Amino acid sequence: MTAQPTVESSIADEHLRVAQMMSGLTLSWPIQTMDRALLAEIESRGSAGEPLMQECARDLKRHLGAIQQPEDYAPIAQAYAVYAEALAYILLDKRKVRLERTPGTGGHAQKRPDFLHKHSKGDVFFEVKCLDFQGGATRHKDLADDALEVAADLDGRARQAGVHSGVLEISAFDEQARPVERIETLIDKTIGNLKSGQLKYGPCILIVDMGRLQPEAQHPCSLLPVYYNDGFPSPACVSGELWHVALGRMGDMIYQLPEFEGKSNLGRPLQREGILHQHPELLGISFILPRLSREAEIYSIWNEQPDMTGLQNACGLSELEIGEFISSYSDAMNDTQNTYGFEYVRRP
Repeated sequence: MTAQPTVESSIADEHLRVAQMMSGLTLSWPIQTMDRALLAEIESRGSAGEPLMQECARDLKRHLGAIQQPEDYAPIAQAYAVYAEALAYILLDKRKVRLERTPGTGGHAQKRPDFLHKHSKGDVFFEVKCLDFQGGATRHKDLADDALEVAADLDGRARQAGVHSGVLEISAFDEQARPVERIETLIDKTIGNLKSGQLKYGPCILIVDMGRLQPEAQHPCSLLPVYYNDGFPSPACVSGELWHVALGRMGDMIYQLPEFEGKSNLGRPLQREGILHQHPELLGISFILPRLSREAEIYSIWNEQPDMTGLQNACGLSELEIGEFISSYSDAMNDTQNTYGFEYVRRP
């Protein structure tokens, strides 16, 4: 009998295998949020000869293949980190910002940003950071245990007549976290993953993937110091979470959505300095915000006057050209002077 050739599984197949292994038993938010269409595009681009996508496809296949049980949190995290890099690459590529690996990245004792874009006026670098749940693997385990309990309860009740449902609340933050705690967590997580040498290699934009650790950023008003919420649950002035992640000052009062009409909107003063105050050399920060029903969006804050005195490689772009460049690939943008805030001051 002639042996049948082995058909190698695709990245999407491996992801489906992992998702099916967990289905009805537990939940992995990183696996849940991966878009299989994007996984197929990563593989297709890799097969077409794009070097960076070849690298991502290889690493994704390896990490997904290493997931053999729901508790394999390390390869799950590694797979999502690669996915986040590939998502940033593809999103920017579709917006005509072509990226390539920074030469020497990963070399011995070399601190360089992840990506390089060859702008017509000079090189621009991108450093990508993918933030994990507050509490890391412990929080993932808690969520998985909660999902298992809901599944077990449903299985027990399904033996009785009637229609049954279960509710699982998914939060990447501690259950009682208020907006001010979310902002501080996002700042701490980002700063803890940054290396100053990488950011000072050349003019650099920080990309922060929010797929696993999502703030309140469903509307561009999150890029404002404060905005007016005109709808549910009550009209109130609210602090923009992404603005304060980037530009918050210690002591800034954080205003939050009241739980109901008549409830106070006061949080507490912020106890951290925003990322751009701690790393003023950055040209800006771009937040990638995955959406469950549509393509991910990019919200950016442009640092109008970065401190470029310590850069190893000089910036060839003018201040205006930097702003135009960041705006060209962003779905919404503000700057350090809140110049564009008038566009988003009210959230319906």
